[in-house]
Amino acid sequence: MLARPVSLARASLIATALLASACKQREENERARQLIWGRDIPPTELEKKSKEKIDTNELDRSDAVARRVLDMSFGEIVGRLGFVEYRGVAELNIGVEPRKLGFSEETLIEHGLHGSMHVLQLGRNKTPLREMYYSGGVIFVSNEGGKLRAQGIAAIDLQHVKMREEVFEPLRTFTAFFGKRLALIREGEANASGRAAVKYSFALRKGDELVAYGHDTPKRPKKLSGTLLVDEATGAPLEAKLQGELEVPNPKKPDATPGLITLSLNFTIKVVEGRELTPKEYIPAIERHPTDLEPLAFLEGRTRTATVIGGPRPAPAAPEEEDEPLLGAPDAGIAPEEPTAPPPPPPAKAAKSSTKKPKKPKGER
Repeated sequence: MLARPVSLARASLIATALLASACKQREENERARQLIWGRDIPPTELEKKSKEKIDTNELDRSDAVARRVLDMSFGEIVGRLGFVEYRGVAELNIGVEPRKLGFSEETLIEHGLHGSMHVLQLGRNKTPLREMYYSGGVIFVSNEGGKLRAQGIAAIDLQHVKMREEVFEPLRTFTAFFGKRLALIREGEANASGRAAVKYSFALRKGDELVAYGHDTPKRPKKLSGTLLVDEATGAPLEAKLQGELEVPNPKKPDATPGLITLSLNFTIKVVEGRELTPKEYIPAIERHPTDLEPLAFLEGRTRTATVIGGPRPAPAAPEEEDEPLLGAPDAGIAPEEPTAPPPPPPAKAAKSSTKKPKKPKGER
C-alpha cells in the first residue's frame, strides 16, 4: 500500500525537473534568437565608453579628465556625436635651417551610414598621400594619387578602423609630448559649428625640465599655446588650435646644441547628415586563375604553350581486354594445356655393304 504514494512523489519530482529544464531551454533559445536578430546585442567596450559622462568643466582641475578628452579615439567621438566630418592640418618640423626636416598632413575623415567611412590625406602642396573608403564590408585603398583598388573584406582585421585612428593621432601625440607640463585654462563658453562648447586654452605649467614620452628621447618643453573647444553635451573635442616647441638635448653630448621640434595642429569636427560613403570609381579585386588540374599536360603538347617537337604525342593505345571465363565454368581461370608432339624416332644405323673388295693377285704390292 506504500508503493503508490512513493511512485506518485517520484513522478511529481520528475515532472517538475522536466518542466524546469524545458523552461530554461526556452529562455536560452529566446535569448539566442534575440541576439541573432539584434534585439539583445550586448554593448561593446567602445559603446560603454561612449556613454560615460564627462564633466566638461573639470578639464582645468583634473589631469585625468583632460587626458580623457585629449586621448579620445575617433570611434568614441562617433559614438558620442553620430555622423561627423573631421578636417585638420598637422605639421611637424625637426631641426633648423638649413638642416630642417618637415612633415605636413591635411586630413579628411568622414563617417557615414552603415559604418561606411572615407579617409583622405594630402601632403605639402596638396599632394595626395593616401585615400581609403570602407563600404559594405569592403575596403578600397589608393596610395599617392593612384586609382582606388578593392582590397577585399576588411572587417577581418579591422584595417579601416586602424587607418582611421592612425590619421586622427596628432591630437593625442602632440599633447603627450608635453606630459604633465601641459595645462588647460578654462576661458568660458563658446560655439563650435552650432553646438554649445566649453573653451580652454593651452599653456605650460611648471614642472620637470625634461619630459619623456614612451621610449622617445626626453624632450624639454619650451612653448605651448592654442585653444580647445569641447562639446558641452558629450565631452567630445570639436575644435583645436595648437602650437608648440620642444628641445631635444643629446644625452651623450650635454654641451651640444639641442635639437628643435616645432609642431602645430588645427582641426574641426562637425556633425553632418548621414549618407552612404562609397567610391565613384575603383579597380575591382584581382581575379585569380582557376586551378590547373593537369599541370604536366605541356609535356605531351596538350597546352597552348607546349614545346614538344612534332606536335602532340599520340595517346597510348589502350590494352585489349581479354574475355574472362565465367564463374562456375569447368576449369575456370586455368589455361588449357597445348598438345605435345611425339618425340622424333632415333636415327637409323647405316647398313653394312655386302660388296667385297677384290683380292689383289699375289706378287702385286
